[in-house]
Amino acid sequence: MHTEKMLPVKMTGDIYSECWHSYIVAALLSDDKFLPWFVERFMDFYVSEDCVGWYRIQNVISGPYYEYEEVIDYQEIRDFSINPIQAIQETIIRNRYVISVYNFGGVLHEIMIIGYDAVGFRTYRAELSRAVQDHISYETFLQNFTSALEILEKN
Repeated sequence: MHTEKMLPVKMTGDIYSECWHSYIVAALLSDDKFLPWFVERFMDFYVSEDCVGWYRIQNVISGPYYEYEEVIDYQEIRDFSINPIQAIQETIIRNRYVISVYNFGGVLHEIMIIGYDAVGFRTYRAELSRAVQDHISYETFLQNFTSALEILEKN
């Protein structure tokens, strides 16, 4: 097995949408061929009579833009009997991103796993409306992932 692999993401500055959507867009926009798809669905351009132009990016939560199936396929993994670290590494080897639930001190949140090395996972996540790339050791990931699953099972 590979000892290290990193998938590309297009880091954004501020994130003003639900993090799950920002993760998908960050992965898609790492390849320029998806830029026209993004512009067509998420941006409105305006030019006033005095030729002053401006644009706005749609809010993906309230907008009718849940058309990711046009450009990606995804699956939900519900088999928790497998080794999660190995399963995530194998998924990344196949050039697929992983969005996982994670327990941040009692608050459940999603992180996108974009790579791994000998000691842990590389992640992309939203933190206080900012895009953050981080490294999480395998031990820390397992503790917080397992804890998140236990919380979800109780609810």
